[in-house]
Amino acid sequence: MKIDEIRQNIDQIDDEIVRLFQQRMALAGEVAREKQRTGAPVLDKNRENAALARLEEQADPAYHAALRALYETIFRISRAHQAQLLKRE
Repeated sequence: MKIDEIRQNIDQIDDEIVRLFQQRMALAGEVAREKQRTGAPVLDKNRENAALARLEEQADPAYHAALRALYETIFRISRAHQAQLLKRE
């Protein structure tokens, strides 16, 4: 495969990641509303640790550190989004 074809495939994957990220953030908003209703804190470290463990089981061990860094960032963004929504409501 030539570099232009590889980059085109990467672009398609990136487009899908954006779509899925937006879907994930919308669901994080629903989680925020449920946490507000139940009085649960925004940070649920046990849930995050369990999610990381589940995700690492699916990934090649060579990618574990990068996967962990990626999802720690996603979790941080999600928590910030939830906190912002809870301040508005």
